[in-house]
Amino acid sequence: MTLKESLMTIKDFRIDRCKKHNLCDILMIVLIGYLTGCKDSEYNNHNDESKSHKVAHVVSAFASSMEICFGQVKTEDKSNEITAIPELLELLELKGLIVTIDAMGCQKKIAEKIVEKKADYLFSLKGNQEKLHEDVKDFFNHELDEKRLLMLGYDFKHLIRLMNAKEKKQ
Repeated sequence: MTLKESLMTIKDFRIDRCKKHNLCDILMIVLIGYLTGCKDSEYNNHNDESKSHKVAHVVSAFASSMEICFGQVKTEDKSNEITAIPELLELLELKGLIVTIDAMGCQKKIAEKIVEKKADYLFSLKGNQEKLHEDVKDFFNHELDEKRLLMLGYDFKHLIRLMNAKEKKQ
C-alpha cells in the first residue's frame, strides 16, 4: 500500500460543503512540511503584505511508480537546487538505478556524483547549454557508431556497451 493509499483510508469528518481540498492532499502537505522542518514563524499570512513571506525550496527524490519520496533536502537561503541535488544524492543508495533530473540538474558535478554512486542518469536538456544541446541533436541525426561518439568528446562507452548487450539479446 502506498503512502497516498494509506492517507486516503483516513475518514474525513468535515462537512462536505466546507471542503476545499481533499483530506489526503492536506495530510500530504502537512507531512512534507513536517519532514522538511517547516516552522510557523517561517511562513506568514499571505494577506498581510507588511510581513515577509519565506518559501521553503526543497529537492526531493521521488519514485513515481511507488508514489513515495525517498529523501528531501531543503535548499540553503540564496541558493538553488543545483547545490542541493548532490547533497540529496549523497544520502541515497543508488547502485544500479536510473536517476532522472530536469534540465536545471544537467550539470557535470551532478552526473559525476551519480556515476560515483554506481547509477545511471537521464537528464532533460535545454538550449541554455548550447554546445551540449547541439552535440546531442547532432548525435541523434547521424548513424550511431563508437568513432562518432568519441569525436563528440563525450564518454558514451557505457551507452555503447548497453546497446551492444541489447543487440546480443535480440
